[in-house]
Amino acid sequence: PSRDGVPVGGLFTGDATLQCLGAPCSFDGLTFKDNAGIDAGSQNSTIQNCVFLTNPNSVYNRATGLSVGSGWTVRFNTFATTVVSGMEIMGAMSLYGNIFACNGPAFTISGANLTMCDYNLYDYNSVLKVSGALQTFAWWKAQGMDPHGLQASPMFVNAGAGDYSLQVASMAVAGA
Repeated sequence: PSRDGVPVGGLFTGDATLQCLGAPCSFDGLTFKDNAGIDAGSQNSTIQNCVFLTNPNSVYNRATGLSVGSGWTVRFNTFATTVVSGMEIMGAMSLYGNIFACNGPAFTISGANLTMCDYNLYDYNSVLKVSGALQTFAWWKAQGMDPHGLQASPMFVNAGAGDYSLQVASMAVAGA
């Protein structure tokens, strides 16, 4: 389904990849599992309210749930990935209000600038990969990034059963 030409809702599994090339794109409320994800080469686009459940142990072998270039706004998404990076940042962009519950890098950034990075929640297992080196959340904050960001359990209702909604007591709810 779509609203004003914006894909809204839907589940992408297996090797499904949405590509956004050329004109600005928007994605809202989509869920990506296994090797499914978004490869975004266009500029000035938005990804919001999506869930990325990238699993490298699936039949597929995706390195990241989301690859984005310059001018993107990535907001209000949940990245619950195992081993692989939740997202790859390849250009200047805004990153806010996301939840990173990653058993590996929350995101990988190399040679790119974040024009805005704030109000993100990182679980205790999440690290960041900056210019090839793994960094802690404390290091990230010391660089002046994510000043209102939190490191806490996201407190999903039942991630094991695929329910990534948040419990009322979650810091992600309290911080919203």
